[in-house]
Amino acid sequence: GQENSWMYYRFMSIARLDPMFYKNYLVGGQYLAIIKDDIYGADDLYRLGLSKYPRDFWLLYHAGFNATFEIGDIKKGLEYYDLILQDPKLIRLAPSLYTLINKFKIQEGVISLEDTFATLNDLYFRLEEDSMRNHVEDSLYAIKAEIDLTCLNSNSPNLCQQKDFYARPYLKGPNGWYSQRPWRPFRPNKKAPPKGGAE
Repeated sequence: GQENSWMYYRFMSIARLDPMFYKNYLVGGQYLAIIKDDIYGADDLYRLGLSKYPRDFWLLYHAGFNATFEIGDIKKGLEYYDLILQDPKLIRLAPSLYTLINKFKIQEGVISLEDTFATLNDLYFRLEEDSMRNHVEDSLYAIKAEIDLTCLNSNSPNLCQQKDFYARPYLKGPNGWYSQRPWRPFRPNKKAPPKGGAE
């Protein structure tokens, strides 16, 4: 296993002395993860804090980030993130994380593209800031394009939606149906080349 830093033991003894000392968990977890690079120690401390403050937004937010992006355990990260997905603070403070969590859920097979579309569409109508609406709009476009084009290219077209998010018709070329506007699959990895656009 991984060696914990001496600060890990310091934070753990503070937790034993004063189990309800909230900042010990929040600041301690961030300190261990960022300054000491003790990502497993940080996870222990966050878990301990969450046993005292089970629905705390910031503990869940940082624990989710640490598990997903530092430890690389998406499944564990989603367990934390799931508990703040409906918290209005997430949409207000970190709307791009909200869409990223949904990308991880699709990648892990936890949620379908259709469910994600419905969730993000709901978010889209609640956002006031234009820059955030544009970000979500791009995601909605990509999800709908993937659902529709998969359908159009594998079924009889009359069973499928034939227009994109902006109500522009999909086009049929020699290689099958495609969108008029380029898009990337809605997944965490942004390196995929864009699909669609002129054939």
